[in-house]
Order: sequence, then structure tokens, then C-alpha cells
Amino acid sequence: MAALPMCTIDDVRDMPAIPLWHRTEPSVAALFRCSRAHIYRHAALGEIPTIRIGTRIYVPVPALLALFYAAPVDDSGDAA
Repeated sequence: MAALPMCTIDDVRDMPAIPLWHRTEPSVAALFRCSRAHIYRHAALGEIPTIRIGTRIYVPVPALLALFYAAPVDDSGDAA
């Protein structure tokens, strides 16, 4: 199995949408560094907003950015 391309949020920030999974291009799976099955499962559960164009499934980048920045991580160890 080939490794997914390395991808950061800055690589996709100016794109309108990115695919859930792609072998050679930036994708949600590459961004989160998880498997194809894992990312499709979360999309099927509605946890990742998607757009279907023909047989391809894309994620709007503004929605992806909202997911990325919606829940800041508290490293202090205090319960919120």
C-alpha cells in the first residue's frame, strides 16, 4: 500500500473543496492522516460534511476549516 501524500491545512486553505480520499492529491484522509475506510465511515455517519458530484465525494474546505478550528484542545488537564 502506497503512503498518502503529505498534506497540511495550509495546502488546501485556498481550494473550494477536496476529495475524501485520493491516491496522489491532497485529500481529507491525507490531512487527518487516516485510512480511506476510516474517513468514509465518518462521512457516512454525517460527521464530515460532503458534496457528491457524480461518483466522487468532496468536502467543502470552509466546512473542513470549521471542523478543524471548532474545538480547541485544552492541554491544561482541567475539565471544562
